[in-house]
Amino acid sequence: MEFTPLRRYQEQPGYYIWIKGINVNQNPVPLGYYGGGTPLVVGFSTTIPYTALRDDVYRPFVQAFDNASTSGFGIPRVAPVAPFEMCYNRSALRSTRVGYAVPQIDLIMEDGTRYAVFGANSLVQVDDATVCLAFLEIKPEELGYEHYGQQAPATVMGGYQMENNLLVFDEGCV
Repeated sequence: MEFTPLRRYQEQPGYYIWIKGINVNQNPVPLGYYGGGTPLVVGFSTTIPYTALRDDVYRPFVQAFDNASTSGFGIPRVAPVAPFEMCYNRSALRSTRVGYAVPQIDLIMEDGTRYAVFGANSLVQVDDATVCLAFLEIKPEELGYEHYGQQAPATVMGGYQMENNLLVFDEGCV
């Protein structure tokens, strides 16, 4: 990722960026009213393990990833394993240098650059036979946003999606 300015989000502490959209396998995820130029707010947290998305972003994202995985990549779905909703047969996956061969997820920055999430950071192995999409639906009460009476950001990036990626937060630019 190139330089992306850090932003403030309402009165919330922490680090935030604005993105223009999310792509799965190079196809934009249909996010309703966000397509009109309204930025998506992305927060960063090392205290939550997996990226959490607000319902209005989570549902279309999971559907896009599942469609690309099952139709485009031919990966069979299996029963979900809590806390995850979308899980797949691990034996059907090939490994690459960037993790499992699955649809790439891109966060599209304000300037058009992309933050890519590859198989190593998009799927988590939950048992010998199962991997799951390592993204969860936001539970605002678990992230503390209900205390402020404000809407949670569209996405809070968790530690698993940041793992083995160099991110530098320049607090002087906030």
